[in-house]
Amino acid sequence: MRRAKELMGGKSATPKVIKKQGKVLKEAQSEIRLNESLEKGSEGTKQVVSKVAGNKTQKETRE
Repeated sequence: MRRAKELMGGKSATPKVIKKQGKVLKEAQSEIRLNESLEKGSEGTKQVVSKVAGNKTQKETRE
């Protein structure tokens, strides 16, 4: 992303380079957002799974 921003802001940047690097930048940003949302979902799932597993383990040890 940093390289794409540098190329877009350079003095010798041509419209073709700006357009191409703009696409690269947008793709990188969308991938980052996707990864962040997947990570948040994963964390939520881990918490639920460990809570359920802990509850089942406690029930089994009581019996």
